[in-house]
Amino acid sequence: MRHIMLIAVGGSLGAVARYGLTGLVHKHFKGLFPLGTLAVNLAGCLLIGVIMGLVVQRQLFAPGTRIFLLVGLLSSFTTLSTVSYETFQFLHDHEIALALGNILANAIGGIVLVAVGWLAVRFVAGFGGMS
Repeated sequence: MRHIMLIAVGGSLGAVARYGLTGLVHKHFKGLFPLGTLAVNLAGCLLIGVIMGLVVQRQLFAPGTRIFLLVGLLSSFTTLSTVSYETFQFLHDHEIALALGNILANAIGGIVLVAVGWLAVRFVAGFGGMS
């Protein structure tokens, strides 16, 4: 039960941090490109690199702290950080095919499933097309 509470609190803080950073970036940099989302994703990637570097290289952070930071906070802040870390691990282990597969499966699979979800709603609602 303790781990669930750590995840819940971390997740809440991560979601609020994502909202805040995205809003701050969009407020100062208006345009067509989603810079707020990019800022969140890149910040999350940097943070997971720092945290996992400290965990692996220095054996820092107790299991509860890791759960709070990684599963709670960063997972709701951005999932790109997790995908990026997993891909980094494949590359670190010289598993190039798995790294490329992970990138392609997440990026292309994600886009395809967004389209499938979109089209399913349009179909169920009786609308056609993607407009």
